[in-house]
Amino acid sequence: MGRGFDLITTPGWTAAALLGLALGVMGAAAGQGLTGLARNYSAEFIAQRIERDARDELYANLLGKSQTFHGRQRIGDIMARATNDVHQLNLMFSPA
Repeated sequence: MGRGFDLITTPGWTAAALLGLALGVMGAAAGQGLTGLARNYSAEFIAQRIERDARDELYANLLGKSQTFHGRQRIGDIMARATNDVHQLNLMFSPA
């Protein structure tokens, strides 16, 4: 932006030079947008993997419990933890 201002304030500037600077600024903005998309994609990917792994670990742990344990627990409580609590891990890593 400073180079564009300097170019315009000098006598005898050309439109081609200004176009080159404008294209450079547009390229930088496009590059920032692409890296932002890549950042958001990678954060969401990691959050989904953590949620999946936590759910798998919870299910494996529940399968290892005795029948007495499962007889004493409410089904809704276990299922709520399997869905809502594990999903909170996803939101912790990818809040949007």
